[in-house]
Amino acid sequence: MVKNLQILTLVCFSGILFSQSDVTLKINHLINGKPLTVGTTTGINNSGENYRTDRLQYFVSEIVIQHDGGKSTSFPKLYLLVNGNKQVYTIGNGDITSIEKISFKIGVDAIANHSDPAAYPANHPLALSSPSMHWGWAAGYRFLALEGVCTTNGIEDMFQFHTIGNEMYTPIVVNNPPFTKTGQSIEILLDAEYNHLVDDLKLQGGLIQHGNLPPNPSIMKHFVDVFGAESVSTTSLNSDPVLSLNLLNNELLLNSNEMFQTVGLYTMAGIPVLSKDFGNGIQQTRIVTNDFQSGIYILKLAYKSGKSLTRSIALVK
Repeated sequence: MVKNLQILTLVCFSGILFSQSDVTLKINHLINGKPLTVGTTTGINNSGENYRTDRLQYFVSEIVIQHDGGKSTSFPKLYLLVNGNKQVYTIGNGDITSIEKISFKIGVDAIANHSDPAAYPANHPLALSSPSMHWGWAAGYRFLALEGVCTTNGIEDMFQFHTIGNEMYTPIVVNNPPFTKTGQSIEILLDAEYNHLVDDLKLQGGLIQHGNLPPNPSIMKHFVDVFGAESVSTTSLNSDPVLSLNLLNNELLLNSNEMFQTVGLYTMAGIPVLSKDFGNGIQQTRIVTNDFQSGIYILKLAYKSGKSLTRSIALVK
């Protein structure tokens, strides 16, 4: 009787092991429908400008796979650093035989975004890397690093877009993605048409933006078009506070729709230059900037609700 029970247990356990599939993601990197070779492939945006992509890197996180009649398997601790010169990425394993939907976020969640990259193993996507995807502990990671050259009448102009800030976190949902299944392996196939990232932009003359200011928000929104994804009307950040900033007469005016308790201002190296605690919270305040040097700063607000908000601002004197 005991022997039979042991055999039955072994058979059941073996069945669980064999039902697990190794899941990978293959991204076909494209420019104008052509395979992308970083540093070589040229494209034409919808403004009629010729350009070459010299750097393309972005983070993918919060992957969720819907499969086998509505079941869901998530990979909350998985981060992928996607490079334009690499197609295949390991997701993990699960009891998956057919794929109905894949959803993920472009960028890094707010907690990991302000973690220390030195704390990760060297082979971890969030570890220190070269070229760097980390902007500083206060600002966090570059969610996207897109660089290249626009050529007009033989004249080359460099462009750079590094999207930074929790508000850049972008949801992607792809319904019925194609996939291949071989034995215990499943590979999800996604086409990524990156020409959409430079839609409606004027690259001629050079365009550089590091942070969360235009055109970076619209570039991140174009990731929906990049993957031919479902239009997502709400994101995890839509419920976040709304903050307006105005710089007038050496004063930075802050107005928010929610009560914030603390305000901190940091250099891009993460050095604090200002800290204010408002106790029970306020919705507006002003910061005198006379003593601050011109440059880019990181503004961080902690809200009474427990939420936080990070913005990059430029002070020019």
